[in-house]
Amino acid sequence: MEHLKIKFSLNLSGHIENKNHENLNLSTEFKFKKKYIVKVDFDLDEKIHEYTSNKIKLYYKSLRKINFEIKNSNKSSYIEILAYTKNKSELYKILLNIINYVLSHIRNDGFIPYLDKIPLQEDKFLYHLYEWNTKIGLKKNTWIELVKYYPDFLVETLINSTRFKPITIKTDRWAYIEKALKYSLPILFQYELIVNVYEFTWNNNYRIA
Repeated sequence: MEHLKIKFSLNLSGHIENKNHENLNLSTEFKFKKKYIVKVDFDLDEKIHEYTSNKIKLYYKSLRKINFEIKNSNKSSYIEILAYTKNKSELYKILLNIINYVLSHIRNDGFIPYLDKIPLQEDKFLYHLYEWNTKIGLKKNTWIELVKYYPDFLVETLINSTRFKPITIKTDRWAYIEKALKYSLPILFQYELIVNVYEFTWNNNYRIA
């Protein structure tokens, strides 16, 4: 019997950058809390751009969103329980934890100071499931939207709650991000310290930095 899968995505603009025009399409797979296998990839424009910085030619693709897909890590039924329960707030919290786990490693291992976690908004869980375009995979290539409709006027009042500044993921730093995700490595204190200094400097808080 084929088990359920859940896929969702997070709107995130910016670009993936490399010193050559290859290896710009990044993806990885890891276990989360020993219950779920999570696949992560980036929705990118096909066009490759190039520019020169400090006499070094660099290439990049524009980033539109991060795509996630989760399934059970063994023969358990965690996904089925989350998908079929009437109260989808538990599903929302699991997806939020996965998103924030990935964002934390991109921020700290990728040295991106202005990438923050998404705050828990349990009273707005349906909106976020809608915003993330959450779908349940019933069988191969068959996906059903979990929240098919959300009132437009409510979307307009909430849309700014998870808006991010554009980010730049450098492929040489992606190797550190991927390793940390795959092997459940803690965020290194020295990385977190450096990123926090970057953030304070970015916000002109030089004394604190």
